Amino acid sequence: MKKQAKTGNILQQNLTFPEKNKILESLKTQIGSKKKVIVAISGGSDSMLTAVLVQNFFIMDKYDTKNLYFVHFNHKIRPESDQEEQFIRNYFKGTNLICIHRHSSLVTRNNTEGDLRTRRYSELKKLVKKYKVSHVILGHNLSDRIESTFLNLLRGAGIKGFTSMQFSESHHLLSGTKVLRPLINMPKSEIENICKKNHIPYVTDASNYDDTTSLRNKLRNKILPSLYALSKNQKGRETFEQSMLNIYEEIGKTKKKSPSEGDLGGLKSIKQSPYRKAKFAYQRDIPKKGITTENIISLLNQLGIYNNVSSAFLNTLLTFLQTSNSGYKYFQGTYFFVAHGKIYIIQAPTNFWKKIISQSHPNLPISIKSPNLLRYPQPGDRYKGKTRNQYCITQKIPLFRRNFVAVLETDGKINKILKPM
Repeated sequence: MKKQAKTGNILQQNLTFPEKNKILESLKTQIGSKKKVIVAISGGSDSMLTAVLVQNFFIMDKYDTKNLYFVHFNHKIRPESDQEEQFIRNYFKGTNLICIHRHSSLVTRNNTEGDLRTRRYSELKKLVKKYKVSHVILGHNLSDRIESTFLNLLRGAGIKGFTSMQFSESHHLLSGTKVLRPLINMPKSEIENICKKNHIPYVTDASNYDDTTSLRNKLRNKILPSLYALSKNQKGRETFEQSMLNIYEEIGKTKKKSPSEGDLGGLKSIKQSPYRKAKFAYQRDIPKKGITTENIISLLNQLGIYNNVSSAFLNTLLTFLQTSNSGYKYFQGTYFFVAHGKIYIIQAPTNFWKKIISQSHPNLPISIKSPNLLRYPQPGDRYKGKTRNQYCITQKIPLFRRNFVAVLETDGKINKILKPM
């Protein structure tokens, strides 16, 4: 861990830099005086500057700082992790700081960028619900956005994948909670300079410079610098980054405010029944036409499951969504079900829907009178001359819900099938 400057305290920091007022005005258009906000902090320059900016914003506009939460994730995968957490605890002393530790049983599991990102968003989602948070603020910057653009292009993106991260957008992994990125138009180098001039301490993660750990690192440290070097301008990087920012802004001006017919955004969270052990579950009406590879890439990105996706799978999923009326596809622990004009996206154990539910399952909030028996379905059940599966099809009940549809039995005969839980 390389730490810059002296460790002060965020309560003593007052920022000065040219873009400050413009960024604070953009925050004011998004965050009301009574709203609760989370700022995610890693300790790096971008998240530290973001944290100080938001703290300044709350104080200058006389917002109640009790509604401002700072959240740090200690994944415990590097020797410096605990040291960085202590640095953050010292700097954010006197604020609503929440430090989340990775459970010891998870330390030996996958440590890929996508895996860690999914865990962070899972924890953020819990905090959003617990504290009734309206906005989650992240430190993504222009350099991050450019890297994401190139990664998306390598995977077959269109305009949506090209523009990548936005200043303000709803996030599927946070059940639609608004995400803000105040530094999205500012390059990393400028952020570091602002931190140094304003004596904001930050840590440098050495793993970000290891090209063997991820494609993003290789892009950041080798491929993009080679591209900058081709410029006849001595400031090749600055020129390239400004060009990309110009393109993002032009696309933003011409982009339609309403989603396209094939847009797969606007996912609706659905109940994650305990027996499924689902990490997330969403549904969305399937557009009648116009689904594109770009729509699917955007969807997978939002769900945090786009790492290592192949072109072959993208084409398979695209064809499936365009042509199938029922069925499912599986990718990296996630099921994509199609049923009755809807797509259901559920990350859960393999073949989770095939489980036969215990008769003593406690999660049926229904009272009945004797001699009726309320139970979950069993193999061989029939109702109105049809197998239970046939009945569920006529009632447009998706495959993954059918073993969780309770039945009412009297004298050994099913007299009612209840709505799915």
